[in-house]
Amino acid sequence: MEMDDDYAPYLDLQDDRELQAYAILKNQSFGHTNAFDSDLLTKTGELRVQANNIEDTLHQHIETNQAWPQYTGEMIHAMEQRQLQQQEEWRAYYRWMGCHPDQQQWA
Repeated sequence: MEMDDDYAPYLDLQDDRELQAYAILKNQSFGHTNAFDSDLLTKTGELRVQANNIEDTLHQHIETNQAWPQYTGEMIHAMEQRQLQQQEEWRAYYRWMGCHPDQQQWA
């Protein structure tokens, strides 16, 4: 059997044995290549959509978890700053009242 000119650039058959194998495969009828199960295709599409949804949810979860330490750190820093500000305000109040806040003695 001769090789089709269309396939010649892609095939490098070395001997008659390879040419014979090519002829067998070329003339073979594969039943599963001509039939499509529409239900299977629909389910495959649904699975793809579900996989995309899962992937999106996972990415959102990862982004949230990665942002959480930064958010927590910012909140702790803000609380520490408020605490320092309140300490300064109390010290100013005690000085105004005539007491040194660190010595706890009245002037």
